[in-house]
Amino acid sequence: MALAQTIHSLEAQRARLRREIADVERRLAAVAKAVGTAVPSAPTRAAPAGAVGKPSRSGRAKKSGRHAWFVRGEVTQLLRRVARTPKPPAEVVREIGALKGYEQGLSQQDRLRFQTAAFMAVNHALKTGTLRRRRDGMVSIA
Repeated sequence: MALAQTIHSLEAQRARLRREIADVERRLAAVAKAVGTAVPSAPTRAAPAGAVGKPSRSGRAKKSGRHAWFVRGEVTQLLRRVARTPKPPAEVVREIGALKGYEQGLSQQDRLRFQTAAFMAVNHALKTGTLRRRRDGMVSIA
C-alpha cells in the first residue's frame, strides 16, 4: 500500500513540475518576443495530449520485474493431475493451460510467455524427479 501511495505522490509531483516548466517556457517566450530575439529551446519530450495532471497507465512503475504464472507448489499438483498417463511435453503444457483457464483469455504474446514458463516447469519437474521421461519422449508422473 505504501508503494502505491509513493508512486501516486511522485506522479503528482511530476505533473506539477511539468506545469511549472511549461509556465516558465511561456514566460521565456514572452520575454523573447518583447526583446525581439529568438529563445533557443532545447528539444524536450512532449507530453501526450491530455496527460497533464493525469498519470498515464504506461508511465507507472511496474510492481515487479516478472509475472508469476503459478502459485508456489501449484505446478506439482497440476503435473500430477495432467501427467497420469504418458504424454508429450507439449500436450502436458496445453492441458496445464486449460486447467488454469489460459486457453482463450490470453493474448498471443502472453500465451507464449505462459507456455515458456510451463515448459520450464516441466523441465524442472524432470530434473527433480517429479516427472519421468520415457524412451519415446513421453513424460509421466514418476
